[in-house]
Amino acid sequence: MTSKSNQYLVARWDQGDTVEQLSNVSGRTPTSIAHMLVSSGKYATRREVISANKERGGNTKINLEIDNGYCIYLIKNPHNLKPVYIGQTQNLKKRKRAHARRFKKVFSGELPIIEVLCYADTYDEARQLEKEKIAEYHWLGYDLLNIEDRELC
Repeated sequence: MTSKSNQYLVARWDQGDTVEQLSNVSGRTPTSIAHMLVSSGKYATRREVISANKERGGNTKINLEIDNGYCIYLIKNPHNLKPVYIGQTQNLKKRKRAHARRFKKVFSGELPIIEVLCYADTYDEARQLEKEKIAEYHWLGYDLLNIEDRELC
């Protein structure tokens, strides 16, 4: 049986609220909100919740753990918001820390902006999507650091 508070949050979700808005209203973490939406039967996985949240204008940087999946992400220069790198990982939180150390030096002490582009279920699918996104952004004229990695072009 769903609690009244969960029913209220699901109703607000149905009206268009984002995970962040539900988190602020309820005091729950974004991961807890996503889990509740899966438990309610709205979505099959938390990954689907993240995608739906992005479609409704929610923050793509919410720290939800992805169940056995991969995300393809974009790093932007915090000074001009231009894309500089595209990667894929199973553990975005850990990857963010590593990139923060690396790019903080490049961006004069500023932290890079990291945005999730899409999700994949397998490593092979993630690598293919990563290659496609790199090619797409290269075609759009962005000088990505990935271009130095000839295997990805």
